[in-house]
Amino acid sequence: MDTAIERLALGEQELEDALLEMINEAALLGTDIGRSQIEAIYGVEKQLDDIDWGSLGGEAVAWVTQHVKRLMAELRQTSRDSLQKAITQWTGTGLGVSVLLETLERMGWGFDRKRAKLIAQTETTNAFSKGVVMAWAASQVVIGKEWRTANDEAVCPICAPLGGMRFSTEGPEATSQADQSRRAEQVGLGQEFTHPGGQWAAGGFAGQRFMRPPAHPNCRCWLVPVVAMR
Repeated sequence: MDTAIERLALGEQELEDALLEMINEAALLGTDIGRSQIEAIYGVEKQLDDIDWGSLGGEAVAWVTQHVKRLMAELRQTSRDSLQKAITQWTGTGLGVSVLLETLERMGWGFDRKRAKLIAQTETTNAFSKGVVMAWAASQVVIGKEWRTANDEAVCPICAPLGGMRFSTEGPEATSQADQSRRAEQVGLGQEFTHPGGQWAAGGFAGQRFMRPPAHPNCRCWLVPVVAMR
């Protein structure tokens, strides 16, 4: 069993390194995009030139480091649970230790390709959104953030009300971009979005809070800045 556990530990470090690289790239891309958005609105004026964008990058990297530590702690717990389940099942089989070892070696971190892809998509979206908001905050000209979602039939009951769409028994109701923007949830940069609820399936999520997208795995939502008047 020691061999299998050692392989799990080795896989843990490889996973952490991969997550750090992936999430760091997404967060730094977010800071770059956030900066570009503000410059597109205000132009490269003195108030923006005075911002230490290099320091912002350092803050983003620091956030990534802490976030990956928290994420790895959650994944370790999942791995421990899977390990305990495998051992418990093996004890009732009467089979040799070699069978358990083979099971643990195949299990690795318990990720199949689908789950690995889901984690990658969710965490990069989270890091990108975080980076964007960090750039907006550094600019000192963005006063809030607005939730936006796609305007199609695939929008879920979590994201539809946050992004300004109504949800009915038939699913999300198509609406104009103007109405969607008018009804979208807005909060301050450091505040959480609160799900407004609504009819049918949307009502079950009333009161749930989200700091930024993603609201769930495979979430397609994004944020736009709410800027101060020039």
